Amino acid sequence: MDVMKNILIALLLATSLGSIGQNMTLNENSGSSSSYSIADINKITFQKSNVIVETQSNLDHFHIGGVRNIVFDQIITESKDIEQAVQELSAYPNPCGDVLNISQNTTDSRYFIYDLNGSLIKSDKATSTINVSNLKTGIYFFILVDKTNTQTLKIIKK
Repeated sequence: MDVMKNILIALLLATSLGSIGQNMTLNENSGSSSSYSIADINKITFQKSNVIVETQSNLDHFHIGGVRNIVFDQIITESKDIEQAVQELSAYPNPCGDVLNISQNTTDSRYFIYDLNGSLIKSDKATSTINVSNLKTGIYFFILVDKTNTQTLKIIKK
């Protein structure tokens, strides 16, 4: 449900800043999909167990359990002041030796490394290079958390 609320916030932000010619597609688990021009959407509401999409001419109801995802096609705003909120996280080299490099801005971020059993192995303030020399050879989950995003990668330690 939090993912849906974040999508709604992103949609409202994009439309309030003057999005141009973008679309939203609501994909259902059944394989059906409904597409909307963002310019035609008046409101998206999450009520009880429903997603309600109100457009200029329709009021469509979708059971939240039947919604697979909501996809926004290249939301572009007219504001130059807003930076891209979500950057793709990558860590290299992967498999890694004693050092793992992070390709994302790590300011005010923390990282967590978990083994396959879900045990926390290491955590600290994130930097662009992370010493992993103390990790045993194996597969781990690397999680980077900042104020607005949580991103997870699978890393392999040689």
